[in-house]
Order: sequence, then structure tokens, then C-alpha cells
Amino acid sequence: MIPKYKEIYESWLISLNPSEKDKMMAEERKKICSECDLRREVVKNLKWSQYCQGCGCPINKKAFSKIFNPCPLKKWEPVDLKYIGEIKEKQDKSVI
Repeated sequence: MIPKYKEIYESWLISLNPSEKDKMMAEERKKICSECDLRREVVKNLKWSQYCQGCGCPINKKAFSKIFNPCPLKKWEPVDLKYIGEIKEKQDKSVI
């Protein structure tokens, strides 16, 4: 599990120079957020001011996260399956 601060930092970095795949994933994630009850705006009608009330992250940056389905309500799974792929949880109990 990646620490929260590292996820936020990496998302901001990716958003500065995203690949086409990153841009498409972020746009689909933001579309889901635009219809979510947890979406809030600091300044009305300014996209950069939108944030998630569930986690407190700015939506326009969190949408670039490389973490699989980091949405607090787990609404990004269909998008992430498309762009990141399925993440299989480790089944064995090895040290590694």
C-alpha cells in the first residue's frame, strides 16, 4: 500500500505531463466524480476548485492517481479495469 502523501505527490506530477492514456483515464474518472454526491466546489463553477468530500483530495489531481480505484466510494473500478487492469490480491502468506 502506498502512503497517502506519496499517492498525492505522484498524481500531481503525472498531471503536469500526462500520457494520452493518463488523460483519458483522468477524464473518465472526473466524469464519474461530476455526478457524485461527495463532489464539492470551493469556488462555484471552477473545475480546479472541485474536491472530494470523502477523502479531501482535489478531483482534477486525484484523477491521475496510479492507484487502482482510490475513490472512497469505489466508483472508479470500471475505468481502472480498462486502463490499469485487474489487480489481483496476493493469496499466499510468503514474506515477499
